[in-house]
Amino acid sequence: MTAIRPSKKMRGVDELLQEIVTERNRWAHGAKPSTGGEALARAAQLAPTVEQLLRKISFLGSYRWLLVRDSRYERLKSSFAVDAGVAMNDHPVFESARVESRIPMADSTFYVELGDQYLTLAPFIVYRYCSHCHNSEMFYVDRLRDADAVLKSFARGHERFDDEIFLELNELRSA
Repeated sequence: MTAIRPSKKMRGVDELLQEIVTERNRWAHGAKPSTGGEALARAAQLAPTVEQLLRKISFLGSYRWLLVRDSRYERLKSSFAVDAGVAMNDHPVFESARVESRIPMADSTFYVELGDQYLTLAPFIVYRYCSHCHNSEMFYVDRLRDADAVLKSFARGHERFDDEIFLELNELRSA
């Protein structure tokens, strides 16, 4: 397996994210602003970092995100026919799409379409049932806690706990 080098656009993203997380942790762990004015000042101080991060990752919006509904091998073509839903911003309905892939793609899994290749977003972005709103939602890993991954829905911020994703993330860390 070859190492992936970050593109020029992605260099520095880790540092920007760390700066935002550090400020968030200050607020969450005893150093939150004591006045509205202090909160505004600290938010204004962080605004250039957030803006820079958004500029660096804005290219992600130009790729299609697919949620695989069904994948089947087509022997004569030596490829997989994939029925998927295309994620459309924050819209809860997915546009239907059919794509061809040389690699198998797992059902109920998000992939980013990169030309004729597909990159899985699992376990970082997943599609799960939300017990709060009684619908399936797109979730991202917000944090790890005890033996669970804490997932947060993009649409409503609902949280759920997932021990399987926690185990999968631990496997990735030890690989």
